[in-house]
Amino acid sequence: MRTSSPIVLLVAWLVSATVQAGGLAVKGGYQYGAGKDKGIHEAFIKFEHFVPLIPNVGLRRQWAANNQSTFTATDLLGYYELAESEALSLEIGGGVRRHSEAKKEDLSGIEQALKTMRMAKEFIPMGFAEGSFMFLGNIGVYGRVEGGSGNKVKFSHQEAGVAFKPLPIIRLHAGYRRHHLESTASHLTHPDLRNVSGFCGGIQAELGF
Repeated sequence: MRTSSPIVLLVAWLVSATVQAGGLAVKGGYQYGAGKDKGIHEAFIKFEHFVPLIPNVGLRRQWAANNQSTFTATDLLGYYELAESEALSLEIGGGVRRHSEAKKEDLSGIEQALKTMRMAKEFIPMGFAEGSFMFLGNIGVYGRVEGGSGNKVKFSHQEAGVAFKPLPIIRLHAGYRRHHLESTASHLTHPDLRNVSGFCGGIQAELGF
C-alpha cells in the first residue's frame, strides 16, 4: 500500500485549515513595550480571506528612538489561520523584515542633518507563530514567538501574557516580552532593540465581513 506524500498531506491540511478559519476580516492593533531608553512601539494591520492555500497578508512596524538614532523594523507577512473561534485562535507564517536605522550627527539645521544622516537597511527572512486561548469566556492567555536571520543580522522575539475581551471585536492584552537583536554589521547598533526584556500592553480590533 502506498503512503501519501508529505507534500500532499501538507496541502490538504492547509486547505482544510484555511476553509475552517472563517471569512473576510481586517485586523489592526497597537502595542507599547518597555525599552532601555524609550519604549518600543508596534502597530500592525492584517487582511484575511477564505481562499484555500492563498496566505493572509499583514504589515507590521516597530519603532524606537533615542537622542542618537531612530530605529524601525518593518515586516511584510504571509500567514495561515489554523484556528479561529471565540475561544481559540492560532496563526503561523513567515515574511520578510527590513531593519532601518538613522544615525544623527551633532549638526545644526534640518537640511544639513538630512544630507549627512546615514541610513542602514537590511532585509531578513522571518517566521512566526501566535495564538490565544480564552478559557473564561472573555479572559484568557496569549503567546507569540518569532525570529529570523540573514544579511549579518539575527533576531528573536518571545511574548506571553493575559488577554481580555471587553467587546467581541476588541481584545486588550498585557504581558512580558523579550526581544534580542544581534548583528555583525556595525551599522545596527541601536541599544533599545539589542537585548530588551520588559512588560508590554496593547489593543487589537477585528472587523469581519
